[in-house]
Amino acid sequence: MSLGCAAITANVIGAGMASADVAPATPAAYALYKANFGIAPGAGLFLDETHIRSGLDNFKALGVHWIRSTIPWGNFEPDDPTKLAHGEAAYNWKGVDQFVATLNQPAYKGRFAIIVTVESPPDWAMVPGRIDHIGCARQAPFDLASYARATAALATHLKGVAHVFEVENSPNIGTRSPAHQNPIAVWSPPNPCGYAQLLRLTTAAVHALHIGALVLVGGIGGTRDIPNQRIAADEFLADLYANGARGAFDGVSFHPYSSPYLPCAPSAPMCTLDPSHLHKDVYGMTNGWDRMLNARRIMVANGDSAKKIWITEFGGPTDGPKGAGKVLTETQQAALLAAGAQRASQYSWVAVWSWFTYQDGNADPQSDPGGNWMGLLRVNGAHKLAYTAYQHLTASAH
Repeated sequence: MSLGCAAITANVIGAGMASADVAPATPAAYALYKANFGIAPGAGLFLDETHIRSGLDNFKALGVHWIRSTIPWGNFEPDDPTKLAHGEAAYNWKGVDQFVATLNQPAYKGRFAIIVTVESPPDWAMVPGRIDHIGCARQAPFDLASYARATAALATHLKGVAHVFEVENSPNIGTRSPAHQNPIAVWSPPNPCGYAQLLRLTTAAVHALHIGALVLVGGIGGTRDIPNQRIAADEFLADLYANGARGAFDGVSFHPYSSPYLPCAPSAPMCTLDPSHLHKDVYGMTNGWDRMLNARRIMVANGDSAKKIWITEFGGPTDGPKGAGKVLTETQQAALLAAGAQRASQYSWVAVWSWFTYQDGNADPQSDPGGNWMGLLRVNGAHKLAYTAYQHLTASAH
């Protein structure tokens, strides 16, 4: 479904540039669909029933419809199924069942739609002797067939609660900054050939269940190409098609981060939250939104115009390492949120628009990644201006 049309006041965005240091005199008027708003709350929300209920209550108040939740493969299949004793259960559904039971309570049943990201292979699946050979220049880092089987089992277990599944997160980014807790990703270096095979296996396994589930390319984002470390998101998607991935997914999960800049309009050569900022963003080079527009062109060129892009992460930090030049004021963050919703509303091929994240983490702003401060709430639970902006959007939506 489309996000519809939207407008945003000229004193927040204008002529390809915007200063977000001045709040709009009146709230922006939007014509959006409530069913398209999402949140990617990050780790910790679904630790136990108390956290689940608290999180769901908060999301009801905010007007969220879609929730993106990670379920680590290693959590529900910790042991090699080929080495289990006779009659021993292959899957541990305890945490998943708690999540499902809470979602099915009267206060929440039918209120939310869930996007599940399946990642973090268990140790047994990464043992070299356990990994099947694939016809690629680089071999897979874990057993792809086992991942496909486990994801299909999870999809069956979540039938009626979740029907959208992402095949991992950020497979195009093999190495992150040293500040990240896990700077070396599973696919290091990125392997479009291997990941295309993972898509084919997983989508076929899930579709064979006939439960109406959708399988997405998992959360690609980023604008930089660094040999053997990362591939820009749109180029990674093109590589997937070149490796036979057409027909092997139902949509593309995308992270069009643009901070500290606003998402550019196609006709604008540059855009920035602060016109006096020394670092202007050259259109199409470092703005993640423009990489997403190119990804859409790649999908259309490959006959996938009917498939949608799911924006499962978008946001900007209000604290963090200052040297990166991406730290925003809370007013700027609110303007970024409004601009992201406004841009998404222009495209019928955008299925979901999700903000990352809900609440700031308790981290060191001198060393930890900026993602710890992209929340709508501060660490102490106080609302930022972006919270009010998000809530206004959902309240104004159809």
